[in-house]
Amino acid sequence: MKKRYFVLFTVFVFLCTAICISLTACNNKDYPVFSNDQINGNLIADNYKDYANEVYLDYENNPELETQGLFWTKWDDVNKKIVYVKADTAEGAALVDPSKPTIINAHGIKIRESSARDSYEVKLDIAKGSDFGYDTEKVNTLRIWLDQGYNVAVFSWEKFADDGIMQIETKVWAKGGTYKTSSGGQSEYKIDFSISELFVAEYIRAVNLLPSDFGKEEIRFAGHSMGGVLVTSSMFLLTELVSEKQIKYSQIPKRLTYLDSYLGGTPGLSPTDFVISWSGKNSINSNSADTFVECFNELKRRGMAMEFYRADNSFVDGSLIVNRVLTSCVVQTILINYPGYGSNSINAHPVIRDWYMCSILFDPPVDASSTSVEGAKAASASCSIDEINQLAGVAFMYSKGTETLKSSDDTYVRITSGGVI
Repeated sequence: MKKRYFVLFTVFVFLCTAICISLTACNNKDYPVFSNDQINGNLIADNYKDYANEVYLDYENNPELETQGLFWTKWDDVNKKIVYVKADTAEGAALVDPSKPTIINAHGIKIRESSARDSYEVKLDIAKGSDFGYDTEKVNTLRIWLDQGYNVAVFSWEKFADDGIMQIETKVWAKGGTYKTSSGGQSEYKIDFSISELFVAEYIRAVNLLPSDFGKEEIRFAGHSMGGVLVTSSMFLLTELVSEKQIKYSQIPKRLTYLDSYLGGTPGLSPTDFVISWSGKNSINSNSADTFVECFNELKRRGMAMEFYRADNSFVDGSLIVNRVLTSCVVQTILINYPGYGSNSINAHPVIRDWYMCSILFDPPVDASSTSVEGAKAASASCSIDEINQLAGVAFMYSKGTETLKSSDDTYVRITSGGVI
């Protein structure tokens, strides 16, 4: 009898152990712990905030900020406009279909443009709605992605992005940021977190309202201009919070898109010495360039697909850090061959986002390089994550098709592979 009990007890212990191991394995899949062996410790917090519950804008005392934060979108066909719905609400969550892929956009600086939300519309001298088969005068690029079967969100931070360039970039990393009020001055209200932390908190709250299978289809963050710094810092923090079990690994983006993005590190324009809000530690080597590069490189090690699109005469080329990171991306240079645009980097800057957002309508453009196999493609929004990863380290230059916004008539050639751009 004793022997029988012993055998039953042994079997019981074995089953319990097996169950624990199984649960641990599932848990590790949901919440992998990333190695920090190769990363500067200044980016790592000793203790992280509970972002979903601790990081909020004070809307009650600052009602002007109601338009700021993360919003899911839908198209209102009666009034012919995009409708924005707060992402961390039941109404917003109802707009999301987990069986669809997702894109979340972050705009850049909005100096003297913060009184209105970024419209994501194409200027009429670039393209008209009829050029893409729409019944509206202008092309709304958010509508394009909705029509292509995507969940579409925008992170709006226009009022915080209306300041000096150095101050705006500092707000991305450090707490204490102010916003441009309707009277034209900076607010007395200072947020006790960085804009990156706000983005992350809003994203986690939104995901918490969605079905558990959200993330089974691709999620991408797309940052234009200063939005490139924002999506990089925010994405790094999100990967850290996976290890903290604040969000599942399956529910964070695996693709980062840089649209003529400013990467920081420009002398006289970028901040030097600041405290990284989420870690409470000094910026790496007392500058934003090294802080950005450290985040970027770690995200690449953590498996993110990265794509960078820039204007032919992009002013971001003046950044000291461009060639320190772009060799990890597929890089595509686009010529904006319209009167007043091709020779003007400021005018061309927003059109890179227009080109990318419209390129989801077409197959990837042709790679006409002499060394490429027949049927080879360059990069565009319609490439899969696998295709973007396969093109990592390759740079493309326009060859044909610069007269229209449509990527379907574009041809590109490779200018380098695996080297400095």
